Amino acid sequence: MRAAPEVEIRPARPEDVEAIVPFLRLCLGPGSVPRTAEFWRWKHERSPFGPSPVLLAEAGGELVGLRAFLRWRLAIGERTAEAVRAVDTATHPAWRGRGIFSRLTTELAERERARGTALVFNTPNRSSGPGYRKMGWVRVGRVPLLVRPVRWSSLLRGRGRDPEAGGPDLGRLAPVEDLLALPWLDRLLAAVEAGRGDRRYRTPLDRAYLDWRYRAIPGVEYRALWTGEGSEAAALVVRGRRRGRFRELVVSEALVSPTPAGAHAAAGLLGRLAAETGADYLALAAARATPERSAALRAGFLLAPGVGPSLFVREWAMAPGLPEPAKRASWSLGTGSLEIF
Repeated sequence: MRAAPEVEIRPARPEDVEAIVPFLRLCLGPGSVPRTAEFWRWKHERSPFGPSPVLLAEAGGELVGLRAFLRWRLAIGERTAEAVRAVDTATHPAWRGRGIFSRLTTELAERERARGTALVFNTPNRSSGPGYRKMGWVRVGRVPLLVRPVRWSSLLRGRGRDPEAGGPDLGRLAPVEDLLALPWLDRLLAAVEAGRGDRRYRTPLDRAYLDWRYRAIPGVEYRALWTGEGSEAAALVVRGRRRGRFRELVVSEALVSPTPAGAHAAAGLLGRLAAETGADYLALAAARATPERSAALRAGFLLAPGVGPSLFVREWAMAPGLPEPAKRASWSLGTGSLEIF
């Protein structure tokens, strides 16, 4: 019997994208986000946090495995920590069960640890979680998810609309670029950051991040609405989609100033989404004791127990005095920091 060719691992190069995209389609299928070269470049080459480290496994000159970490920055009070997220991974169907996933992940993790990256985190599905545990990841717990039912009777019966009906109607909402063009947005973001300035890991928000995350993303449409002005304003960035027979409206970003006026304004915007978009329900991730969670509860959102992505983390080069990443109380991630990736 002819021996299988030896597997070699190397860093990906920009020109590899044309081979990576069809490889992902072959291994993973169409997926819920675009599997295109433009989406890959947006995600892994144009991030404001820096280009992604990517390793490829090849055998006989053919691509048989891939592992990508996405660079990320976490804010903790006035401090920051450089992190990566374990995101895209694929193994050729003919090469599964030979340890390629573990080998790629372990080698890439070691490279990032040696580089001085503080930690890696991700939200794997139920089937892949045990594999990460074997490689030293720790399960932190579920990210708190809040839901605002709109069509109670259909949800309770588990019967939604005609599957051909499409997602929520976002026609009354503004394009995200209109939000980014507002002259007072920087004042609102400064107020939001001040309200999130406790000692929990969160994604720092600025115009560059919002532009990359919600305007420049190819093949995924986000819309926005806001009220007020400056530090007393509130703004939402949302995405609609079908989930089975239901119209789901995801509140990806809730920009809420830490004032009574800000919470009141945000609650009003969330109420408008429920009334005007035709969604069956709204979903929002928000940690305890945050302005966005207060606004959501005021707008009729309910905590969904046992629902939401499971957060996994592994420490590498943590600076002294930072919160323990393995504790769920150390994290304050919103929806936009978790979806899509």
